Amino acid sequence: MSFMYEFKNVFGTDVKTVWKRFYKGCMVFKAMMEGKDTASVKMPVRLQIEVTDRCNFDCIMCNRGARDTINRTLNSDINKDDFLPIAETINPFYITLNGLGEPLLNKEIGAIIAVCRERNITTNMPCNLSLAKVLNTQIVQCPPNIITFSVHGASKEVFNTISRNAQFDACMAALRDFMAHRNKKQTEVRILCALQAKNLLEYKNMYALLKDLNLLDDFYLLPVYDYGFDADESRRIIPTDEEKETAIEQIEKDISLCTDEKEKLFYFRWKTTIGQIKQNSAAIEKKSGKPCLIPWYSTYIAANGNVMPCCYLTDEYYVMGNVLQQSFDQIWNNSQYRNFRKMLRENRKDLHGCNYCYMDDSSRIKKYGFLFRNISMWKS
Repeated sequence: MSFMYEFKNVFGTDVKTVWKRFYKGCMVFKAMMEGKDTASVKMPVRLQIEVTDRCNFDCIMCNRGARDTINRTLNSDINKDDFLPIAETINPFYITLNGLGEPLLNKEIGAIIAVCRERNITTNMPCNLSLAKVLNTQIVQCPPNIITFSVHGASKEVFNTISRNAQFDACMAALRDFMAHRNKKQTEVRILCALQAKNLLEYKNMYALLKDLNLLDDFYLLPVYDYGFDADESRRIIPTDEEKETAIEQIEKDISLCTDEKEKLFYFRWKTTIGQIKQNSAAIEKKSGKPCLIPWYSTYIAANGNVMPCCYLTDEYYVMGNVLQQSFDQIWNNSQYRNFRKMLRENRKDLHGCNYCYMDDSSRIKKYGFLFRNISMWKS
């Protein structure tokens, strides 16, 4: 990523916003590059908050009820009265309203988004398209800056197979309704698809859907993440080598017959992503010595108030504190957080949940670390 891209992503483009954010942004950046156990007292620039952990879908790749790293009852919401002091204390530049649940199930989601807009916080929210009435009454009137719709299949059979309890026709109607009535200046629409065993051959249907919605440039295709739980065939998400080879052969054939360059590029991207799907989490290369800067600039708050360094770390072991019991500024640099940062910096290979994570900030440290090389604790 270029310097200007990262600058705009953190500080924004409006001159007043840049000026207001500049000092905090610089202090957080300095702490990131130094890599000390204590992060900036200005607190993180990014907040990911799980506004609810309730969900009305049962997506096969999520399987949230079976993960051994989730050892709490999933029946909590963050209401506006809880959210407001969190936003005021942290004063983040960017908020992701995302976790284990469907955000629109929180009855105060509209009020929470309004708080973000009032405070000029860039807000990103996922949505599974199930609650059409909420989406096309409350959210379309006061939307997040970015709304990401999960569409893991562009045909009824595949969509409903992956997103269990879903109704494809109703979800597509909700999506089209939102697209027709949204204010393009207020919100950016994205489509997210997790590529997996059940949708390997959906590329033609997906291309047609995205083209029809004029969202080809706003499509995010990711290889499915394997949480490592046992599942029967109906919930299998990792394709076999034979399935991947067959899909790639079919895509290559369709590419050779395709005359539209944009469609060719889409198919090629789909083929490339198939190659990125890992057989299981154990097959992912250990990032033993790779730096991760997330705990210096971001934090994750679950719907029960628990604070964790990252959304991948949901074990009780990684709870740094609880914002419903104490202020975030008492948590951000407490002994638990400082010890975690030290362990991540010095011994990531033995840190469960981090040792197999894809995150690698080596290039960022290499790019900017020279500014702090005499005081940085990151290994060069």
